[in-house]
Amino acid sequence: MNKLITAFSVLFFISVLLSGIMEGGGGLAVTSLSADVTDAGLVLNVADTEGFNSPDYVWIGDEKILYTATTDTTFVVDASGRGHAGTEAVAHSTGSAVFTPESGVINAGLGFNIAATTSTAGALSVAIIPFKFFSTTMPRLIMGDFSFMKEGGLQYIGYAFQAIAIGFVVTVALTMLTAAFGILRP
Repeated sequence: MNKLITAFSVLFFISVLLSGIMEGGGGLAVTSLSADVTDAGLVLNVADTEGFNSPDYVWIGDEKILYTATTDTTFVVDASGRGHAGTEAVAHSTGSAVFTPESGVINAGLGFNIAATTSTAGALSVAIIPFKFFSTTMPRLIMGDFSFMKEGGLQYIGYAFQAIAIGFVVTVALTMLTAAFGILRP
């Protein structure tokens, strides 16, 4: 049974990863700010823009930003690109993680910002990410919360996730039932 639970968890994570890549085709790219940016700043200075499409969106923290062009080390933000899609434009400090929309879909699926966790926790992320996975992602999987899949035509992938979630819930229920009967056995 434990192997089945692990299989459902891994399948869920891989599915979130693939759906993120399928949505924009850009894959995962992460960089960091090399200078502070104000809540109205229209140039994002970063370590490197390799792997980012142009034009596209980036995420910094919980803010979605529309940029129109890139250089080797900057994103040129559209005049109305800060705080895009209902997010709030806020100031960001040097070292903040900047990541692709695909990473954003993965973060939404996981229920936490995996890039920010890795960049702020460093080596401790080895312990923190599994904790967040079991405390945040697993409850979402069990509850079938795939509301993040509604935008961008991903609802069909959401249906597949719901099938995975149902299989996961049944597997966990059977494991708990087996454990309960094992404890109650004379």
